[in-house]
Amino acid sequence: MANTIKSKILFVLLCKLFIYSAFSQSFSGILIDAQTGERLPFGNIVVKNSKRGTSSDIEGRFQLVLLPTDSVLIFSYAGYEKLELNIRKASCTVNCTIALKPTSLLIAEVKVYPGENPALRIISQVRNNKDRNDPEGLDSYYYKAYNKLVIAFDTNDLKVIRDSINPEKIDSFALRAIEFSNRQYLFLSESVSERRYLKPNKVNETVLASRISGIKNPLFSILATQLQSFSFYRDEFELFNITLDNPISKKAENQYFYLIEDTLYDRPDADTVFVISFRPRPGHEHKSMKGLLYIATPDYAIANVIASPAKQQNFSVSIQQLYEKTTGRWFPMQLNSDFKILNVAINGLSLYGSMRSYHRDIYLSPGLRLKDFRSVDIKINPDAGEKDSVYWSQFRAHDLTPMEARTYEFNDSIGQALNIDRRLVWLTAFTDGKFRVKFIDLDLKRILNFNLYEGLRTGIGASTNERLHPRLRLSGFAGYGWSDRLWKFGYQGAWQFLEAYNLWAGAGYSYDMVEAAQPQFYFYQRRNLLESAVRRLYITGWDYVSSAYVFVSWEWTPRFKNIVRYNREFRKHAQPYYYYNPDQSITQLTNGIALHLAEYSMEYAPNDVVTETFLGRRTVRYTFPRYFFNVTQAFSSDVGEVRFTKVDFRANFRFGRRRIGFLYTEIAGGHIQGGAPYGYLYAGRGNLYNGDIARLRRFALADRHSFETMLFNEFSMDTYAQIMLRYDTWNLFFDRKPRRPHIEFVYRALYGVNSQSSYHYGVNATAPSQVYQEFGIEINRLFSANGIGIYYRVSPSQISEITVPQILFKLTTK
Repeated sequence: MANTIKSKILFVLLCKLFIYSAFSQSFSGILIDAQTGERLPFGNIVVKNSKRGTSSDIEGRFQLVLLPTDSVLIFSYAGYEKLELNIRKASCTVNCTIALKPTSLLIAEVKVYPGENPALRIISQVRNNKDRNDPEGLDSYYYKAYNKLVIAFDTNDLKVIRDSINPEKIDSFALRAIEFSNRQYLFLSESVSERRYLKPNKVNETVLASRISGIKNPLFSILATQLQSFSFYRDEFELFNITLDNPISKKAENQYFYLIEDTLYDRPDADTVFVISFRPRPGHEHKSMKGLLYIATPDYAIANVIASPAKQQNFSVSIQQLYEKTTGRWFPMQLNSDFKILNVAINGLSLYGSMRSYHRDIYLSPGLRLKDFRSVDIKINPDAGEKDSVYWSQFRAHDLTPMEARTYEFNDSIGQALNIDRRLVWLTAFTDGKFRVKFIDLDLKRILNFNLYEGLRTGIGASTNERLHPRLRLSGFAGYGWSDRLWKFGYQGAWQFLEAYNLWAGAGYSYDMVEAAQPQFYFYQRRNLLESAVRRLYITGWDYVSSAYVFVSWEWTPRFKNIVRYNREFRKHAQPYYYYNPDQSITQLTNGIALHLAEYSMEYAPNDVVTETFLGRRTVRYTFPRYFFNVTQAFSSDVGEVRFTKVDFRANFRFGRRRIGFLYTEIAGGHIQGGAPYGYLYAGRGNLYNGDIARLRRFALADRHSFETMLFNEFSMDTYAQIMLRYDTWNLFFDRKPRRPHIEFVYRALYGVNSQSSYHYGVNATAPSQVYQEFGIEINRLFSANGIGIYYRVSPSQISEITVPQILFKLTTK
């Protein structure tokens, strides 16, 4: 009897299932903004008078299976009016376009609740569960990403032109732009990359495939992961190289206002999803975001994010992130970025771009180790640009549209006709100060120079590039000073033995001028052409240096660079100078000593981002801290036994945030054990002309890394320590926009001694009598890139014959 009843129940259930399957239908489409046509991700679609429904995906697409009894669908989205659609009367059921009208919700006045805001409890739970849900809290992970970038004319601008202007008066360029945009995009790029992560901050990315419209070379691949932070759980979120405060950070409650906009049920991997809007409180707009958080319970994990800067400046940008649960952990599955460049327009038309990044082949905690991260951060495989259509079809989330296919076809034909690949490689070399001629790179910095000692210096410099041989580097230079009437020249050859460690060995010779009594850090590079360029004009303490050397350089990691040199060096001071050390085997006063030097130099920048292509390694993100270290052993000379050991160090730091400003700190020092000629001592990095032309002191230009009130060669030390502090107020006093001024406060201090001052004749061999200090205030970018600074010399008292006022005014450049 019981079996009979069970059989009847099963029969009834099967009949119902058959009926529902037979008469149910699917309703699908795209959710868009009625005004702009932009797609609306993570919108809510529910059946009226039920909790059944679905959400639009990150692209605004949705699909919902309906039952025979369903008749009305409700479409809702935070900041938009709800829309009820009677599907019985709908004109379409497949690929429908559902347009929602925006409201003023997101810009409305802040609502004040009499009790606790319920959204705050949810945000607090998100923070409490951060360690469990943050993908970067994993020990390690691996995934592959398909990235696509599209750039086109902004379609809204085109609609305005089309709809609001008399067709007979439309500008011919605008008309062509409309026709062009209906056929194809301006630019299209695709890439496939694999990414490895090891806690806490080790990241490697390798570009496996690259396709760029008009360009064949994979060197110019666009990496989607560089446009926004991978995880939305960071206290500071990177968005197009802008650092913004995260609305789920510990201190965010005082900065943001939150409001529950909607509650979604019956969602995959979640019991309930709370839709919470966030926006900055008054006075916090500069460093904040606005948007929507979708919080999934019971994990209180981020399921979706829509965010943009609260205050747009040169461009408008918005991002979307989609998280899904995989092997029990929430992980980003898609990252979207949409941006519009506001300050660049072509005949009034702005450029619009969209980046899409889809993640797959995800492995959480795959057992990666530190040795797996010794390579560069970003590497582009040499064959990345040679992948066929079969390879691409494995990774594309959607097939190429006809517009995308036409973009490739049209741009590739133009690129081939204009040889854009070679022109872009040439442009890359030019930004490094080089002019490329086939397999030779000419050094533009050596063509024309000027300083008060050499006068006008004309010359040439050249080196081979990878087109001659990827592992061979030959270089040389020659220059003539029209005041000292001397030729300077040099040449070098090097061979790369081990690519993984960037191991090079080589030899060379040079005869050139070097600033005397200044530590030379081999790996230190100027950030731009203007850095310290003006200071070089006024230098009066020069050494002529003839150097024959061999070297080996390598990188333990791309952020840890090393070089060992063996150098026979002859150094002669350009001014009358004599060195005499009674403790060493020098029998007479002499200017010009030949020394044999063993040198080691290193740079360590643990947070730099380094990329590797066929052009070699290059730092694409310059970071702090940075550490420099030199040690030099001089062990013999031609005129006697001159022996000394010299140790130098330098460390650069940056503290702070853009909202409150940055404190730049430089700590440096050095010590010489044993007697050393003047050129190897420390004179202090002064930036005040000490020659006979007094007007050059009245019209001085500031240098960001020097003592502005200290004369060149005012002191001489064999041991010193210094600190330079620069506080850039950033947004504290002025709204940080292009061409807006900003204030910087400067403090510098130096302490040094010279235990062997009696060994030097013809130069100032006196150390400061006490700690040298100066203060300064700069108003930078007051006139474009120029500003003004005022500097006050605190101590010590003047010891030079040249009278220098304690307060100096100087022009600044930044």
